[in-house]
Amino acid sequence: MNKTEFTEKILSLLADYPRDKVMEQLEFYLEAIDDRKEDGMTEEEAVEALGSIEKIAEEIKIGLPLTSLAGSAIKKSRSSAGNKTLWAVLAALGSPLWLVLVLCALILLLSVYVVIWSAAVALWAAEASLALGGIAGVIHGIVRIFGGEFGGGMMVSGAFAFAAGLSILLFTPFCKATKGLAAVSVMIPKKIKSALFGSGKGEVK
Repeated sequence: MNKTEFTEKILSLLADYPRDKVMEQLEFYLEAIDDRKEDGMTEEEAVEALGSIEKIAEEIKIGLPLTSLAGSAIKKSRSSAGNKTLWAVLAALGSPLWLVLVLCALILLLSVYVVIWSAAVALWAAEASLALGGIAGVIHGIVRIFGGEFGGGMMVSGAFAFAAGLSILLFTPFCKATKGLAAVSVMIPKKIKSALFGSGKGEVK
């Protein structure tokens, strides 16, 4: 399968979704094919190296905006003859309830993001406090030493030097923790979209 055939197959599998949004996601895989060709692979080998086309289509689908996924799901449901009456009833009776549920879901999701990034801010606030406080404390201790308070100055300098050293030790773990929180914040919408719109078998239906 060459790149053109690969593109047409993906677009066919995802024909129910906005073509421009699919192409935005597909561009990553097309660039990967070009990169492999530059490394010496044939176009067919480069396409094959990407793996299962159904799995790629599923990954692209989950990467689409939530509005596109929801719009397609609603359109499919409404097009089903058995669901037309249900949609009419929901539209007439349930719209206020659905609106409240959607708003609650959005508020809950926003709350999760606030908690995640509040944790990241707290980590770096602590890091800044240790580092800046430690440096300021050491300077203060040195000033006290030269001011004749040798014992007190040494104690202050030693205590705040420990704080500054602790900030250095914690810098790498805090970086890793922040990356982990960022990964979680990216993963949450993907998990939600996968749960709501994923096929569950790595195939696009």
